[in-house]
Amino acid sequence: KNNWPDVASTLITKYHCNPEAINNRKSTPLHYAARYGSMETLKCLIIEHDCDPMSFTRNEWTALHWAASTGQVDTLRYLIESCNCDPSLCDTKGHNLLHLACAGNHIESARYLLQTGLIDPAFTCIWDCKPSEWGQSTSNGNTETIELLKYYEECRMNSPIDTVVTEWRELDLRIL
Repeated sequence: KNNWPDVASTLITKYHCNPEAINNRKSTPLHYAARYGSMETLKCLIIEHDCDPMSFTRNEWTALHWAASTGQVDTLRYLIESCNCDPSLCDTKGHNLLHLACAGNHIESARYLLQTGLIDPAFTCIWDCKPSEWGQSTSNGNTETIELLKYYEECRMNSPIDTVVTEWRELDLRIL
């Protein structure tokens, strides 16, 4: 929880603690740094101790998933822009980062993820649920995130490429 990169570094270098040690959920110190937005510790683990920012937990969460689920937008930005982490990965339930940000009503995280253009706002999880639908079911009445998602979904559905793809699909169905 605390942002103490010097303590983390001392434990690793002086006391030979494993920086990628895992708990029973296969979470590492890096996952916890991302979860709590401990940026200096996160950077220390990645830069100085070569921790893999794309390591998976048992549920196939990466540091990105933890950051999205807890609304750590600066952590998301760093991992995506500086570490080239893949924001399109889904967990074992098919939830992407946008599903997780919406479930926690983290509007700034959702907005950032949408603005990257790397996540499809209409992507459905294994339960055939879009982020807006997933967020709606967990939002406790907060509609700001849902409205943002629906706006992006509408923009996406009205884009030229989607129009062409829809026309091709309709043509394919007529041919069959």
